[in-house]
Amino acid sequence: MDKINKTQLDIEKAEERGLVHRDYISHCLRWNYALKFIDVGARVLDVGSGNGMLAQVLYVNKYRPEKYVGVDIRPSAIQEMLRRKTNFPKQGKVFDIRFKVYPKEWENHFDIVTCFEVIEHFEKQYLNHVLSQIRVVLKPEGLLLLSTPNYDGIHQAANHVHEYYWPELKAELIKHFKIEKTIGTFASQKDLKPVMTREELFVFEEIKDFLDSNIISVVFASVHPYNSRNILWVCRKNDKI
Repeated sequence: MDKINKTQLDIEKAEERGLVHRDYISHCLRWNYALKFIDVGARVLDVGSGNGMLAQVLYVNKYRPEKYVGVDIRPSAIQEMLRRKTNFPKQGKVFDIRFKVYPKEWENHFDIVTCFEVIEHFEKQYLNHVLSQIRVVLKPEGLLLLSTPNYDGIHQAANHVHEYYWPELKAELIKHFKIEKTIGTFASQKDLKPVMTREELFVFEEIKDFLDSNIISVVFASVHPYNSRNILWVCRKNDKI
């Protein structure tokens, strides 16, 4: 039977304990990174948009894309996204990205597509379709920002269907895109310390007494993506592929 997991990581829950887990920090940093590429007049497609936190981030930081479109398999998530206050046009579409084809009018339409923490929630057999459809809707030289856990597929989170170790996902991405950059979003210290430079270890020792381990894991993961537990892939549409 085909599997899909519909868990929602809600950023508001980070305030309940007053302690922010690395998962929440990473979410915020992904949205912040996306802002670097969303200029006034940009068209944004948020694949697996959930309740529209990216739209919220755009609004509160005074970004005004020409259009924001969120797609998600859950009608309740789309409804919540559409209720969010924004100062730019937004649309929502209940959509199963595993099977469906995007509307014809979306072809070569979007400047940027985000797909944050989505592909680990369904089986690998659908990934090629998902990536090919994203490529169709991106403008020439359009940008895909995709994040997902970086695990061996054996020790994955219990609420995930399929997690990708980086060589496996890279092989799939290069079929459709040019990979411009990989950024680690969080890591375990036991994975990082063996590959850290002497200078990095010095900084680590200097800051560890004050900074929470969740924050430290995010800081150093950014420069050691393949040793990180989660990777943000920065990909460009390339018509030569």
